[in-house]
Amino acid sequence: MAPPMPEPGPVATRRQQWTGAIAIAVSMLLLAVVAPWAGDELSGQHIGAGDTLTVGGNVELTVAEGWSLGDGGGLFTVLENGESTMTVLPASSVTDLGTAEDTIQTDITALEGDTTNEWEISEVSETTTDAGDTALHVLAASSSSVQDIWVISDGESVVSVLLLSTPDDLDRVVASSTQMAMSVRITGEGL
Repeated sequence: MAPPMPEPGPVATRRQQWTGAIAIAVSMLLLAVVAPWAGDELSGQHIGAGDTLTVGGNVELTVAEGWSLGDGGGLFTVLENGESTMTVLPASSVTDLGTAEDTIQTDITALEGDTTNEWEISEVSETTTDAGDTALHVLAASSSSVQDIWVISDGESVVSVLLLSTPDDLDRVVASSTQMAMSVRITGEGL
């Protein structure tokens, strides 16, 4: 024996039906038009050479020619130039993240443990940024990818900058990416 059929509920009035249809149409319009527009505004936006870009409220850098904003999902800032991307993380306290030496060693250890790529890893070099902070640098290359890693510290905070490129594209962008890494200035706000 089949269970009894439930009693029918109230039927929507003609006005309620139209209101629902209009709400659905507006939602579809937002998804079709506004969402892609907002994505375009956030990703691929041209930034002029020499513009100052703020990352996470506590890092600033000067943008080099040819780079545009990518989508970092709000956690970090991504700059794009052809096949290359440069990711800049907000500054973290040395107390929370570790020193620049600790941070770059963690990056090297991760590369050494990567079983999908055979990385040739350079020695760590040290230089000084335009702001007078310490910058540690290491370059790792495989047959298909290059990671150019900068870890910058003012002694109290640490900033990581990572350029991902291909061996063919690296020569074209390495000078401008290095210029941006050297322009990093830790403002210390929000730490």
